[in-house]
Amino acid sequence: SELLGADSGSISLVKIIEGIPWLIVEDDQGGLIGAKSHGFKKNRIPPLMVGGEELPPENRSLTGYCAYSAKSLIVSDVQDQTETQGFYKNLSSSIRSELAIPIIFGNHVLGIINQDSFIPKYFTNEHKHILQIVSRLINQKVYNLIQIQDLKKEINYLTRDIEYRDPKVSSYYLGNVIGKSRNIHSLVNQIDTVVESICNRMLHWEKSRQPETLMGLPSLLLTGQTGTGKEFFFNIIYSRLRELFQKTKNPQFKLPIKKTNIAAYSGELSYSELFGHKKGAFTGAESHRQGILEEADGGVVFLDEIGDTDPKTQVQLLRYLDTGVFVRLGENAPRYSKIFLIAATNKNLLEEIQQGRFREDLYHRLNELSFQIPSLNQRKEDIEDLAIHFLGKLYMTYKNDQDERPPPYLEPDALDYLRSYNYRGNVRELRNILMRAMLFRKDPGISRDSIISASKLNPSLQEQGNHLKSENKVEQVLDELDSGSSDFWSAVHRPFKNKELTRDMVKSIIQTAKTRYHTNLPGLAVKFGVCGHTFKKTPEENRPKKNGGEEKVSVERRREGVRSDSGMDTHGEGLHGTTILSVRRAGRVCIGGDGQVTLQDMIIKGGARKVRRLHDGRVLAGFAGATADAMTLFEKLEGKLQEFNGNLTRAAVELAKDWRTDRYLRRLEAMMIAADSVSTLLLSGTGDVLEPDEGVIAIGSGGGFALAAARALAGSEELTAEEITHRSLKIAAEICIYTNHNILIETL
Repeated sequence: SELLGADSGSISLVKIIEGIPWLIVEDDQGGLIGAKSHGFKKNRIPPLMVGGEELPPENRSLTGYCAYSAKSLIVSDVQDQTETQGFYKNLSSSIRSELAIPIIFGNHVLGIINQDSFIPKYFTNEHKHILQIVSRLINQKVYNLIQIQDLKKEINYLTRDIEYRDPKVSSYYLGNVIGKSRNIHSLVNQIDTVVESICNRMLHWEKSRQPETLMGLPSLLLTGQTGTGKEFFFNIIYSRLRELFQKTKNPQFKLPIKKTNIAAYSGELSYSELFGHKKGAFTGAESHRQGILEEADGGVVFLDEIGDTDPKTQVQLLRYLDTGVFVRLGENAPRYSKIFLIAATNKNLLEEIQQGRFREDLYHRLNELSFQIPSLNQRKEDIEDLAIHFLGKLYMTYKNDQDERPPPYLEPDALDYLRSYNYRGNVRELRNILMRAMLFRKDPGISRDSIISASKLNPSLQEQGNHLKSENKVEQVLDELDSGSSDFWSAVHRPFKNKELTRDMVKSIIQTAKTRYHTNLPGLAVKFGVCGHTFKKTPEENRPKKNGGEEKVSVERRREGVRSDSGMDTHGEGLHGTTILSVRRAGRVCIGGDGQVTLQDMIIKGGARKVRRLHDGRVLAGFAGATADAMTLFEKLEGKLQEFNGNLTRAAVELAKDWRTDRYLRRLEAMMIAADSVSTLLLSGTGDVLEPDEGVIAIGSGGGFALAAARALAGSEELTAEEITHRSLKIAAEICIYTNHNILIETL
């Protein structure tokens, strides 16, 4: 501020709060998160939301827009609405002009440097250039400080979790793993052996920055019932690794760590959480974001509930573990990182594989090292020490400094009851019982009766009650939807997004609704108002009638409702399915497709041919849509190619123009990819002719899966265009129910 002659200034840092980026200078108590210049005139700077035109006027600010756009901004007069366009939040009436410069590291805006002047039109381009130099000088340091702060918070949490030791317990091992049982001793020995080897492997990474294409990245799978302490054992493994790193490198070394519960995300958000995304990759992606696998480069990542990972993320995670290479959502450029991945689940992954919900190849990749965490019922001899440990830790956590009562202890008959108790929630349930008993105790000694009361005596009745409550909730939601007092978005979608409804509850709602209304998923979408069309009450009413009445379906309506391949049927009745993919690489271009045609839940044909050679074999074309319509479009494209002497681009533009304007052609329900030795083009009935930037494009039901797989595989220089096409379609066939393994590929 002194250098520029500004009257005041600040540095705000970007913080993600409940998934929304904010700029923070100071916290609620006035503690500085960023910085303020001496004699700052604003009493307090509130958090400012990062964003642009999508923000409501009351949430807009110049600083927030600077972070959103990642561009330097000068406002000559903050009182000029024409200049600020509503992006100025008045925090001091003295300020007349402002300069905002983003602090950028890599693709991320870390914060904003703000300078304020009481004089209109004070700041010049020279001021801006000076501040941009300052920003570039400090960006690496700011990034490192932010990473260190985040790491310290995580390590402090882990330290608190594993450092407490009760003097009355003598069976602590490897940090504070408690156990006299053979199961725990065996597990501790396995962890100690594996951690040392993994540490050696990770230390080698500093000597070579090449991707792990030969051996892949190390991974460990923790399995066990809910509440057995899988995350606790992860904390133990991480702490042991950190100790070994500090002995080898230096005592102050901070080993990067990231943890997430993958079940809390779905679809694109799940992919983004792991691999990151590009700004604009999906609705709400307002800035570039690193995924946790990139943020933890060189360190350890914990993925809890790995069994709930969606299929698309499973594919990319498998590739990442094999090579160390990944692609951010919305990007094509490969990125690299090396981490030790520890995944955990309480599900039986082999059963999930049989049900088609988890990839077998990913299971074997994760399972190269695995630890089974024993249930509490399998380690009854450890219950006494565990109970004493938890009771002491809970007492230290909840005690009042003015409480002069002696510390609580468990009477012998209470310990006997805890040893004989059948635990459904394992260690977590034991801790909860002890917390309730401690909080409601009347005397220092906790008796058997107190423990019985705290355990609610009959867990099966409680579970049955929860089941009844769940059923009642499902019926209540469906009754609200039936009466029109609520809609799908407010009754189901928003509560699920806000974590007020569980995933299992939503599944129950959908399954019960299918039974109640005798319909399938597209019918439910119509019934709940998610999309248009009219809904009938019985399966018979939902079927088109052959003769007369209100349900008579014209030939044109049948064409509209029956699409053999596009997977875009808006009526839910008709033929579905196909995946068409085109890949261009090293002077060769391929178009490939599957052979499946599906009517509702029946496969009608498995060997349909949807890829053709046109113009004496010099042009390839593949279609997604109704077969008859596609044949018509093939003939039209062939005619245009003849008319324009094989010029594919000109022929495609003219065909698209006719397709959009011709009274007959615009009824055709299909999409097409066409390619020659020079160009690859996507044609649609809206008049669009698109050429992909990276030489990869896909259409049809499984097009998204095939496209993602092809872009991922494109990172491998050894693969040919044909190999990428075949592998990508194979992956799509494993994920998309409307795509099969009968793959046909044509190549130029």
